[in-house]
Amino acid sequence: MDKLITVMDFSTIKKSQPKISQRFRPPTRAEQALGLWVDRIGIAKSENIGDLRILGLYAAVHVLNGQGQYYNEASGTHSVAAGDTLLVFPDEAFAYGPHEKWDSLWIVWTGPEAENLEKSGYLDRKNPIVHDRQEAALAAHSALHPLMDDEDRIALLARKCAILNMILALNRQSKSPAAKKNSSIDRALTLIKSRASGDLPIPELAESCGLSETHFRRLFKAHTGASPQEFMAALRIGRAKEMLGEGRSIKETAASLGFRDVFYFMRLFKKISGVSPGRFEG
Repeated sequence: MDKLITVMDFSTIKKSQPKISQRFRPPTRAEQALGLWVDRIGIAKSENIGDLRILGLYAAVHVLNGQGQYYNEASGTHSVAAGDTLLVFPDEAFAYGPHEKWDSLWIVWTGPEAENLEKSGYLDRKNPIVHDRQEAALAAHSALHPLMDDEDRIALLARKCAILNMILALNRQSKSPAAKKNSSIDRALTLIKSRASGDLPIPELAESCGLSETHFRRLFKAHTGASPQEFMAALRIGRAKEMLGEGRSIKETAASLGFRDVFYFMRLFKKISGVSPGRFEG
């Protein structure tokens, strides 16, 4: 997304004239035929609330850390924090940013099928904030990263599928009663994310929640949409992508994340991400 500037007063922002973004790329004929295409993705470090803008496309902004606010015309002002995914809609004025600073990643897409998904209720302007416990936007961003420079038919379809999978996961989370409760599972998620390897024994996690192992597994799956093992594996592979992108070797990355068998790490990496870890080496 465009760089955020120093504007902290939302009452002033709402009265200002929105800036209309002109930054987009024309789709190829193949993308037009698919009906939905990814315009761009990115990562940003921000320190302030941005100007009121109209993007003209759909976007998902996932907050990686920090706290802040999001405003759009349909639903007003929302408090947001790490783990939230903010949805931006075409032709609607919006502004967002941190109270102090945060890191975020973003995905921008458009097309007639994107509009149909909104008309069908899968994207809701009045409920643009999803507490993304499944890290659906992060998973989509990771899936898209190695595909953005490819224009073959498989890559175009894979990009579309990444967006559809993200929208489905966000929609499920926003509608699921189980995703709005069970603070004990939230504590377990905090514990998992605080461990560098992202891998903890299930009995230890269940005990931290004051639950039996069977009950913990059931609540965890209802809360996140994944089993504890699946969630921790995806988290570790997400961290592995970051480490590889920073220039660490496959062997060093595997060891840092607690994998004793580098070949098992490579198989798990490809199973979860769809590509070999070599694609992410810096």
